[in-house]
Amino acid sequence: MSNVVYKKLVQLLEQIAKVSFSDIIESEDIEGFQELNVWKYPLNSPLGTPRYCYVIVPGPEDSILPEIEKPDSYIIIDCFENFEERSDATNPYHFLTDFIFNADEYYKYLRRQSVYRDIDSLYTGRKVSFFNHQEECLQSLEQGFSLEGLIYEWKKNCSKPLLILGERGIGKSWSVQNFCRIGAEQYHSNPWVESLPIYINLKLLSGNTSGLTDIRELTFYHLKNLYGIRIFGNYATFLSLINLGMVILVLDGLDEMSKEVSNEIVIKNLWQVFTLFSGSSKFILTSRKNFFSSGDQIKEHFSYEEYLAVRNVKNLPERVYKDEERRIRQDFNIWEIEPFEIDARIHLLEKAHNISNNFLEAGLRLLQEFEHCSEQTIEREIFNLWDIPGYFLPILRLLSTENAISRYDLFEQCINLVIIEYNIETNRALDRFRIITSAADTYPDQDVSIRSYSFGVSEKNEILRKLAWYMIERNLVQFSMTEFPDFIREIDGQDFDILLNDLQTQTVITLKDEGKYGFVSESIFGFYVANHILLLLESPDFGKVKLGLQNLGRYDLSSSSVMRKASVFLREKLTGARSTNTFEVIHGLENGVRDIILYDPPYSAWQKYLTRNIEILGISLKEIPRVKDVWVSAPISYAGNKVDELMLLIPGTEDINPFFLGLTEVTNRQYYEFLYDDINEDPIENNEFLTRWWRKSESKNPINPFREIINYYHIIFWSSKTRIPAEKEDHPIVWVSWYAAAMYCNWLSRKEGMTCYYNFEIEEGKFKRLTFNRTSYGYRLPTSKEWIYAAREGGSDFDSFLDNIENAREKIRIMEKFSKMSFDTYPVKNENANKLGIYGLMGNVREWVETESENDQLFSYSLQSIKGVGWLSDDKSFNFNSDSFLIAQNNNADVGFRICRSLSDIERKRVDEANLNWYKG
Repeated sequence: MSNVVYKKLVQLLEQIAKVSFSDIIESEDIEGFQELNVWKYPLNSPLGTPRYCYVIVPGPEDSILPEIEKPDSYIIIDCFENFEERSDATNPYHFLTDFIFNADEYYKYLRRQSVYRDIDSLYTGRKVSFFNHQEECLQSLEQGFSLEGLIYEWKKNCSKPLLILGERGIGKSWSVQNFCRIGAEQYHSNPWVESLPIYINLKLLSGNTSGLTDIRELTFYHLKNLYGIRIFGNYATFLSLINLGMVILVLDGLDEMSKEVSNEIVIKNLWQVFTLFSGSSKFILTSRKNFFSSGDQIKEHFSYEEYLAVRNVKNLPERVYKDEERRIRQDFNIWEIEPFEIDARIHLLEKAHNISNNFLEAGLRLLQEFEHCSEQTIEREIFNLWDIPGYFLPILRLLSTENAISRYDLFEQCINLVIIEYNIETNRALDRFRIITSAADTYPDQDVSIRSYSFGVSEKNEILRKLAWYMIERNLVQFSMTEFPDFIREIDGQDFDILLNDLQTQTVITLKDEGKYGFVSESIFGFYVANHILLLLESPDFGKVKLGLQNLGRYDLSSSSVMRKASVFLREKLTGARSTNTFEVIHGLENGVRDIILYDPPYSAWQKYLTRNIEILGISLKEIPRVKDVWVSAPISYAGNKVDELMLLIPGTEDINPFFLGLTEVTNRQYYEFLYDDINEDPIENNEFLTRWWRKSESKNPINPFREIINYYHIIFWSSKTRIPAEKEDHPIVWVSWYAAAMYCNWLSRKEGMTCYYNFEIEEGKFKRLTFNRTSYGYRLPTSKEWIYAAREGGSDFDSFLDNIENAREKIRIMEKFSKMSFDTYPVKNENANKLGIYGLMGNVREWVETESENDQLFSYSLQSIKGVGWLSDDKSFNFNSDSFLIAQNNNADVGFRICRSLSDIERKRVDEANLNWYKG
């Protein structure tokens, strides 16, 4: 042990001399001491003459020292107990702890702080999984190894720094504080062998702590002001201790260094961390995983070599870090803390119960009762919350103070306390929006004034409600921040970047797959779906009540786990034992359902699940004749014909027969299925039904019968390898001709056993003309008249899309959006549907339609119509009657299509009968 201490002491003194460029301490040759390790450091002299103190470190063989005749001070560090009788000798323990680095006050601080006493009483071991390739000393350990065992192994044998990831409440801070608490005890007993972990709270940089602007200042604020640590030589000595691994800085809360979050802020904060240490330093850094946009971004910053290898990045311009930057940063061991397993949670319960007072015991009893409730109850949903990090103690407190409030309100309070108000109070998110109002144009000499307003619980809840409903309407469980819908981006005119950053900092939203986010649990997702509907259903405005019922009628409450959970919250709030809803509210809902069933056009999309859902919620509908609910008595969809899942029935008029129209434009993903449906079939000349002819690679195949009507730009941005442009699977297909759209319709018809609507006539291996089978109810493109009727939402007298928008602010938003629209598509369903339930008739892309004409055949250069508004449109395109024309074999960057079809005889009979009963009613 003495040899270990001796070597470490010599290394430390040499390191201090090196880091300080000998300004603090330097090696010294003294006559008669040539074989010894001697250093000198300057002393303050009141006489102005330079004086020094000499540090002498005898080796194991040095048992006799020559007399020291210098008048300056000196001290002998006796590592091998050879000079115990000398008054000028001291042991290395006292030299380190009393002179070089005195951390006694830090040790006392940890013992007296209540948080460390709580950790001592309540801390429960955690498990971690490896996020990247680990150092050799860790590779033999199993995934799911205990954090406590791993971190001890890392401390003893690893050289790389450590990044610990986990969401709020999962135990990051307690885990590293527990490491600091135990490490300080070990260091206090044996400082030359054990490293001292020092806890640094990075959140202080985002607060108002005076004078703190970067990590270096924050570190010394902790060392001197909070912990009272005395350091010989200040920064150079401290850095030397870090470089040698004798001190390990534990930097807790990378995600909390700044109130604002952006890619630039992330990189700025990371560089503060990297530049604090040398390339060989060991330290620990914690962060929420949500702080980063994807797992790739985490590896890009903390496991760069692995990132380059996986992404196969070879060219320097593609790299984030250049060679000089690589020199001062390191690759990390990255761990992710796993949620508590059942046994660990029970163990934590037992600990909490042992130390809890009577106040918390009441909550514990209720929570344990809730565990045994059935799945479809609000009590079970409350119990499920405690599986989410950060909820355990807040749930206990709320249950312990519970009085007569409903279980629904209790769940809502828990979310507000844990996710939303906590974020505001602790500056986890930007809690103030800055709206800059400038009079610079009028008064150029005046400063820009800044007005702030609170971005609190109600605003956050509004965003989360709209987000949840947006996901339900689009059948999403995850969403991309980069493609966040415009109508959510601009809630109350709030700045999108701030809104985006705020969502990323709330633990209600968590990082899922690469670059995708989702709700942290299905229970919370379901709660916000229910909350969105309830705000409408409980409104005193009957118009909003009816809108809420229409929303409720579109989606089956039993169709998915999220919707089933939403039904639990809806039922509890509307008709539960503690519901505060009056008879008038429930009676208003009954009347609203009755109005929709009896007076809205039959087979309206919002009628489909309405009566079934309203009964699930415990509201009786005995007065409504079942025959009037045509979705139940005479459905138009059945096994093998699920037309209503992709299309909507558009009611007809005297001039227009009822027809089905696609909910959205056809997407790249759907068109891909068409192109590669016959991938295993051999191409045979004149086989017009082979979909492969419409692939980009087959466009000039000499035996392709359609080569004359497939031009150069056909799906031009689809590559032969990746095919669909990256991350555009759910964007509308563009760069397709009218003929390519028509063939897609024929393919759909054949798949469902229908007669094709379009006849492609081939002569001598070449396309000759296209004719129409008007008696077919196979898939086709809508006519101009049908398209306009749907765009007018069922026959209004409006001349323009903008006339259909009642809200003045929404109208301005739409106009601004199109004036600033980028030269590209965006995902379908990006905007809300119109009143009929159709998406995208205004915006995203223009659409091919069938031009009404007495001519029943088309040739290569025939013209066809394009309707709608796309990113290449001018203001005239807002007018419903505005027409663009293009040769049918041509295509364009902003032109796509949607499917349509006429009703079959059976479907038409059911619709006519329903309409007849409706008119009679």
